[in-house]
Amino acid sequence: MRNKILKLAKRLDKFTLEDIEPILNIDNMQEILDNLIKEKSLQFQSGFYFYIKKESKKSDLPLFFQFHTKEEIDMIIKCFCAGVATDKGAFLIGISDGPLQKFNMYFREIIYEKQLQELKEYFAKNLKAPKVRTFYEIPVYFYFYDDKLFVTGKKFKAKDLKEHTKEEKLKIKVLYSRLRRSINHSNMKKLLTYHVAEHIWKYGKDFEQLRDEIYSLLNL
Repeated sequence: MRNKILKLAKRLDKFTLEDIEPILNIDNMQEILDNLIKEKSLQFQSGFYFYIKKESKKSDLPLFFQFHTKEEIDMIIKCFCAGVATDKGAFLIGISDGPLQKFNMYFREIIYEKQLQELKEYFAKNLKAPKVRTFYEIPVYFYFYDDKLFVTGKKFKAKDLKEHTKEEKLKIKVLYSRLRRSINHSNMKKLLTYHVAEHIWKYGKDFEQLRDEIYSLLNL
């Protein structure tokens, strides 16, 4: 309801409660309007509400995002979350394979960096020795905290590292077995930890959750 009021307020720019009541027919409209004033999304003056325009923030996204429409970016995100091969995705969207690969690699990078930052916070509070596993003879380092698996390309160094518990080691073993079945193309050797982090991130989530999380990571 809040978003509907804001959307209408943006279109009208100036309005009264009586102007929008018949259009939206919301019971607690006055309460929502009061909250929007507190949030500084609306201003009330001389009996009128005014929409407060937000200053557009400079995008932190890479330049290549600017060369694609919102509809194309939405399709690119959907293809990534659904695991559609880049050649097929490019055909469906109507772009070339190269740009789609660039998008996918950027998605993997932000997924990896987010879980890495979270891992650093856990590690700082509870120093653990990593469990080393390999993909295509390349070592990666797993850490397990709060029932979540994390991955790095280099192990964290510290004194007095604790071992994972037996239960945690078992869970790492099970998840590693599943990852081995997913990381099954030699072209994943390049930036391996990004691919591993992607598959950890996708595990156990439905399509809508994956799509929403990508949008959240991109601040779109």
